[in-house]
Amino acid sequence: AMTTHCCIVTYTPSGYPTIDGAPGDVYGRLFIATGGNGSSAQGSDTFGWLAAGWMVDGRWPDDLPRQPFLATNKWGESKKKLTKAQERAFAKVE
Repeated sequence: AMTTHCCIVTYTPSGYPTIDGAPGDVYGRLFIATGGNGSSAQGSDTFGWLAAGWMVDGRWPDDLPRQPFLATNKWGESKKKLTKAQERAFAKVE
């Protein structure tokens, strides 16, 4: 028998994974490597290589633009309108 398991798929505003130092980390020891945009398993070797280079010694490939991979403050912004049920649920939390 075959079974399947759901995965959590995260999307970033740029469409690229976020690989960056955590905003506000004054010590430079907290890093972010997340947001595979549906292809994190496929690109995991490359994502890991990029993240490790950035975290260990600030290394980034010269031919790869850095901007799309930077952490932004746009995480969590919804690109679609909330349903009535979602609005009610969020109202209860606030």
